[in-house]
Amino acid sequence: MCGVCGAYILDHDTLNHEGKLDIAGALNTLKGIDGERLVDKGATAAGVLYYFLTGLVNRGPDSTGMVIGHDNDLKIHKRMGIAKKAYTQKILENMVGDFGTGHDRYATIGLPRKQNIQPFIDLDVAVSHNGNLTNQKEQRDMIIKEEKRIYGGSDLTSATDSELIPHKISLEKFTNRAESKSLKELDDIISNALVEFRGAYSITGMIDESIFAARDPYGRWPLFWAVLDNLVLFSSERQPIMNFIRDSNYQLGVSSVKKVQPGEIILVNEDNIYSSLLLMEKYFSKYNIKIRKIEECSFDYSYIRSHKDENIQDFRKIVGGILSDSLPKDLDYIVPVPNSGMYYGVGLSEKSGIEIKELIGISEKYKNNPTRTFQKSSIKERQKAIKKKYAFNQDDEYYHGKKIALTDDTIVRNLTMFHNIKKLRLKGVSEIHARIGTPAVVTPCFYGVHHLKEEMIAYRLDKMEVEKYFESIFYGVDYKSEALISKIKKGKSIRKIVEESVKDRRNYLKDKKMREVKDGQFSLEYISHMLYRKAFTDSGLNPDTKCYACQIHNYQGYRKEVLPDIRRAE
Repeated sequence: MCGVCGAYILDHDTLNHEGKLDIAGALNTLKGIDGERLVDKGATAAGVLYYFLTGLVNRGPDSTGMVIGHDNDLKIHKRMGIAKKAYTQKILENMVGDFGTGHDRYATIGLPRKQNIQPFIDLDVAVSHNGNLTNQKEQRDMIIKEEKRIYGGSDLTSATDSELIPHKISLEKFTNRAESKSLKELDDIISNALVEFRGAYSITGMIDESIFAARDPYGRWPLFWAVLDNLVLFSSERQPIMNFIRDSNYQLGVSSVKKVQPGEIILVNEDNIYSSLLLMEKYFSKYNIKIRKIEECSFDYSYIRSHKDENIQDFRKIVGGILSDSLPKDLDYIVPVPNSGMYYGVGLSEKSGIEIKELIGISEKYKNNPTRTFQKSSIKERQKAIKKKYAFNQDDEYYHGKKIALTDDTIVRNLTMFHNIKKLRLKGVSEIHARIGTPAVVTPCFYGVHHLKEEMIAYRLDKMEVEKYFESIFYGVDYKSEALISKIKKGKSIRKIVEESVKDRRNYLKDKKMREVKDGQFSLEYISHMLYRKAFTDSGLNPDTKCYACQIHNYQGYRKEVLPDIRRAE
């Protein structure tokens, strides 16, 4: 769930010709950046990567980095935190070169530490990686053994699986002694290395004065690319490329943006753009796989990708429309959780005819903070961020006695929903009907989203128990999560739990009438798996090419070659 990007400037001399792509103009839209000066200094690629790293921060707020290539030399800049705070005009001006790779990290394997910041470099190979390698322990042991044999030792320094990729490619390159290699030969080298990795990867990287992009044969994580005049771009999301097209006054628009295909490797140098599916052929041959299937992460559509992408907006509105079928008819407002629940709320409103009211806002303190509370590395950090993030600043008349539908994209760890239900009740809202745009997340993801079994509310409770959990909060219960779950597991009724919370002084509602348990005042529904698949179909997307592993207990769809890795991880 990281963000990767890459850029190659094909011909510096035509950058600002009339009618061409205005790169400097796009860079000038970034606060504190002088685009013309970066272009004049020869730091165009660094400026472009910075543009994309700021646009992909929703995928990775823990750290950021870029590598720039120039005259057989690699320049690297890495920092903890988000891109906007990691780069300055001066830093970018010193990153002279025409091609590079960049990375925004969300820690899954390996903690948020300096040694785990990407991109990783080994010799002249640099790699930015999104995803998780399921056989990373096996590959780490093999790489260390082989590097000791060849070099007398290994310089692997991080705890992350991503560092293994450039080392594997370098070792494969070492076996092919030719000094100068064609893009076709480099494709063979890269595919020989990547075919040994199981799991998920979308990669941008650099090798031999070239950049490359690769996607695992199942296409689990997205990767897009575009050729805009003399600039080749790669990005984990489509929207930053669309933004760049707009900001650079480029005329060809949407038709320029394509997906890197599952199992595809694309290489770019100053003379050529080369692509092949050699990696896919090698992988399916190695594991004797007859049926080839794409398995894009469905969670990426409903949660991870930017809500600014029009395609994602349309999908989420369709989900919201489907969820409207179960709503009570006498509601006052649809209330989206910003920004994650907004387009589910729009869809709900359009289908039901019920007005949207932004009773939950983003606080002034948090408006310039692009990171997501989900991505904080500890429960304490998440709780602190949630308290800072949300504001309930509308006049009391919009809350008191109102019946609302509350929309959000997911419930994973339950912290956000807990907080917002509690705050809305304290403001006097009398009914809440929560509608969630993703099926319940019930198992860990082994391909690149970091949530543990013990953290997930729907792993520990079934659907009815999850509703009872949040209904208890609706009626004022303020027990810690484990204590409340224990009461629910013992089969206690909502009324009994509420009575005990009053007795134990664990009820936050002081008005006795507010905590009277009445049927129909609270409901919670996730979209069902069947209707979720329908939403993909209605959006023009194939539901059979999506991965739903995290939403299905005892998921049976893992590919046979990764099953041993998954069983070890469980």
